[in-house]
Amino acid sequence: FTTKHHDGFCMFDTKTTDYKITDPSCPFSSHPDSDITGALYREFKKQGLAISVYFSKPDWHSDAYWHKAFGTAPTRNINYSVTDHPELWEEFVDYTHAQLRELTSNYGKVDVLWLDGGWVNAGNEGQDIRLNEIVKEIRGTTQPHLIVCDRTAGGEYENIITPEKEIPDAPLFVPWETCTTVGEKFSFHYTDCFKSGRQLVHLLLDVVSKGGNLALNVAPQPDGLLPAPAMSSLRDMGKWLAVHGEGIYETEITAPYYENRVKYTAKKDTVYAFYLYEETAALPSKLCLHLPELQKQIASVTLMRTGEPVDYTTEFGALILHLPLESAMGGEYADCFVIRF
Repeated sequence: FTTKHHDGFCMFDTKTTDYKITDPSCPFSSHPDSDITGALYREFKKQGLAISVYFSKPDWHSDAYWHKAFGTAPTRNINYSVTDHPELWEEFVDYTHAQLRELTSNYGKVDVLWLDGGWVNAGNEGQDIRLNEIVKEIRGTTQPHLIVCDRTAGGEYENIITPEKEIPDAPLFVPWETCTTVGEKFSFHYTDCFKSGRQLVHLLLDVVSKGGNLALNVAPQPDGLLPAPAMSSLRDMGKWLAVHGEGIYETEITAPYYENRVKYTAKKDTVYAFYLYEETAALPSKLCLHLPELQKQIASVTLMRTGEPVDYTTEFGALILHLPLESAMGGEYADCFVIRF
């Protein structure tokens, strides 16, 4: 959840600034859940969801980052020299550390500190917020388990690689996560075009077959509701996952990863082969899969959606699935073949 974006407006009850949703000048401040971060995190915990705290390192509202004495900022970076004004930068570092302490102390356990604004780093105009100091402090006190995602900055604290609105061309063998949108925009737009359930499922399969997680962004409308077209697509994706989640959750990548219209995942002694449908669900009469595990004894092949066994043969190092026409009936977005060894 975006606790603070680059514009500096705080969606939590910070003591560092009055530019926050709980300030009396904000109409929502009288609401019992005016500390939206706290309200959401309480609900996340009830639902068993891990918490990833989005926090922007730059703050364009802070006078210690964009100082009014130096005029309009020419870029998204600070508008003064750290060398010439170290006292200003020190003020900003203290301000940032204080907000990070609040977010990791006031809301119970959080799992990930997801830092945006990778241009704020020591190698760029001296914008060193001394992340090592505050992360060491947080891990030594309130959140010893904390994963840090200093995204696009590199170094010790980029524990997760986070391509934005992109998927790598090949598998990555490090923890990574694509953050992308259900629509085309990160913020709400009346004219936004939202991905269909099929597009979301295919996007998910592309990501997990390459070893990644998928973080989907959906922004609320001005009335606070989530856009109906986005929710419809997410519910369609959820229905598909209710049937096929075994082949998605807690899986690992496995060769050949993907080929033609098939995406692979694995878990212990099981390989999941997902066949992606286009507009109509239609399986071929034969499906050829190239699995390095074929030297092992295959115990069974089943269609996950029905639990029915699938006839198969092995030929020239490939697994050939022989599919009756009726097996395509009822399939949606993608079907999964469960291969147990």
